[in-house]
Amino acid sequence: DYVISVDMDGVIQFVCPHLPTNLVGQDIFKVSRLKGKTRFLWDRSILSEIQDPVEVELDVPERTLDLEFVFSPLKSGGKPGYLVVGRDLSKIRRLEEKIRRQAIMDGLTGVFNHHQFWILLERETQRSRRTKRPMGLIFFDLDGFKQLNDLKGHLAGDEVLKTIGRY
Repeated sequence: DYVISVDMDGVIQFVCPHLPTNLVGQDIFKVSRLKGKTRFLWDRSILSEIQDPVEVELDVPERTLDLEFVFSPLKSGGKPGYLVVGRDLSKIRRLEEKIRRQAIMDGLTGVFNHHQFWILLERETQRSRRTKRPMGLIFFDLDGFKQLNDLKGHLAGDEVLKTIGRY
């Protein structure tokens, strides 16, 4: 997590050691921008209203950080301001993508799994009906696959399935 404090105008007063010190004195709303569609302006007017985490891109030298900002009121030395905690979303996004792929792909072959096959088949069937165009579906059988597994072992069978999955 990244810790930042800002004054009531959104000017950065403090950054944790993991962020460049040249951010101090800059407007947090100018060095970051909201990701996705929002219902509010990204400026100091939201400081007193914002209650939910917001996804932003924070520009630091030579890179952009994908963060989730959480703003909390802060009184430091009698000066009101806000504590901003930024959670790094890049690792979370990579894990989400990995989970999404695992949910739709077979781990061995890398092809769509049984569940995803039925989803795609339904979608393509609906498209064929809607467009009144024919649809083709190819099934094939691996002759002698059981014998291969029995004679050469499951590792050999797995290699055959992976090879076929690449095509």
